Amino acid sequence: MKRHITTPIYYASGSPHLGHAYTTLVATCLRRYAEMDDHEVILASGTDEHGQKIEQAATRADVPLLKFVEARSNEFASLWQSLALPIDLFTRTTAAHHQSVTVDLWQRMAANGDIYKGHYEGLYCVECEEYFTSGENCPVHRVPLQKFAEESYFFRLSAYQQRLIDHIKGHQNFIVPIARRNEVLALLTENTLRDLSISRTSTTWGIPVPGDNQHVMYVWIDALATYLSALGPLNSDRFAEYWPNTIHCIGKDILTFHAVYWPAILWSAGLTIPDSIVVNGWLTVEGRKIAKSDPATILDPVELTECVTVDGLLHYFLKSVNLGHDLDFRRDILIDVVNTDLANTIGNLYARYSGLMQRFYPGGFVVEAQPKNRLLDEVAVLSEQYLHDMESFSLTQASKCFLRIANLVNKDIQDVEPWRLPEGEALQQYLACLHHVLRDLAILGEPFVPVLMQKARGLIGSPEVARLSDIGVWQPHICSTESEVIFPRVEYST
Repeated sequence: MKRHITTPIYYASGSPHLGHAYTTLVATCLRRYAEMDDHEVILASGTDEHGQKIEQAATRADVPLLKFVEARSNEFASLWQSLALPIDLFTRTTAAHHQSVTVDLWQRMAANGDIYKGHYEGLYCVECEEYFTSGENCPVHRVPLQKFAEESYFFRLSAYQQRLIDHIKGHQNFIVPIARRNEVLALLTENTLRDLSISRTSTTWGIPVPGDNQHVMYVWIDALATYLSALGPLNSDRFAEYWPNTIHCIGKDILTFHAVYWPAILWSAGLTIPDSIVVNGWLTVEGRKIAKSDPATILDPVELTECVTVDGLLHYFLKSVNLGHDLDFRRDILIDVVNTDLANTIGNLYARYSGLMQRFYPGGFVVEAQPKNRLLDEVAVLSEQYLHDMESFSLTQASKCFLRIANLVNKDIQDVEPWRLPEGEALQQYLACLHHVLRDLAILGEPFVPVLMQKARGLIGSPEVARLSDIGVWQPHICSTESEVIFPRVEYST
């Protein structure tokens, strides 16, 4: 199967920060798991470069608009390259091919009778480019809402309310985790959707509405369409192959746009909607919201990964809190988690196995038939639980299952004390069982700590590529390279 996974289309009004890295790392985790299941995957990202907020930011910086957004966009693209994240397609909303696809999307909606001209008057937050029906301040940005009135084109969002409710209720994995699914269902069942204003005359910085150059498209129509344009024209072969199997990874602050507006827009245009929307919570830094006005909250993801590695940062994100809940980042806890789990539990486990092999059978040996062993049975049960967690996007639970296996194996080594066993069949069978579970462990950990797992597979002579189909398959050739530190401890002074 061909699979399309996306990060958010990041807003190019400022430089990328740790919160952006959080969501992108989650997307790469899902990408690796899909590849382990033999899917062909495209991971897409990009930057949202239109809208009033961008226009104002460029004006404050006294930089021409195109030069301003190009610099911000390059920062995002460079960050993903610096972190060695496997982004296949990076799309900017100012790109000509994107504008062509967005116009096509608009025209399809109009042809379906879902766009009409009217007059909008109400409240608006420039920071998040969102409308509000009541209140004084934006609940996300804590800035005063602005009274806003202008001629506008509208999208008949209200016509899709019941269809949205029915789809969400009928597709458990459409919005995950369940708390975010329930949040959207409450919005839809307790409120009447209003038609959505989808154009502006108060700014010229955007894609012109087809047939009416006095209006530019609402920035969220433009931004959401990037998920389509990344794959090419809507009638292209690549779009037809990848779009029907799409997963969006987003932060909870943009949930309504993705779980309410976006499906309705796609249905209106005659397109299929994403399989799943995977939602992470907000990231704070030592209790404070990430903000340019608070320099202590602006952490450089590259500097952090130079300290704990990209593996360590993603492991910390998933270990610290269930996906969908808010995470308060603390550097001391990051280092503790990385040292305890990756250096001590995982790294030492592979070193212990390698040490035993180099001591007793440095040339390796062969065990043709899988022996009966309680450890193998327990790991098989945990592996099944891991697969269930990953399929339901319970990434934190799957990560913990991976660690439970490592801890189980460490404890078993302590209990059995294989270094006390006489050389011969009993020792060989036990070491063969260890080799088997460590080979499976090096597959299960691939979505979370890929660099570490590649080193682990190299140490025990397993295939370089991790595949789910290899889990549980007995491998008769038991071997190991010389013991090495595959994940060194991180010093607090770093």
